[in-house]
Amino acid sequence: MRREYNKTLIFNGAPRKNGDTVQIINKLIELLQDEYKVIDTYLYGLPLVQRA
Repeated sequence: MRREYNKTLIFNGAPRKNGDTVQIINKLIELLQDEYKVIDTYLYGLPLVQRA
């Protein structure tokens, strides 16, 4: 039997490395059973929302 395989990509735009957002992401990662990757957009200066 073939197992369905999921990949999850998580974007984190929060500036604090140990803030509330990271804690929520870590809880989510505990629930994930397959491959995941977290991209910290704040570190690269990539905004998640364009401001007018």
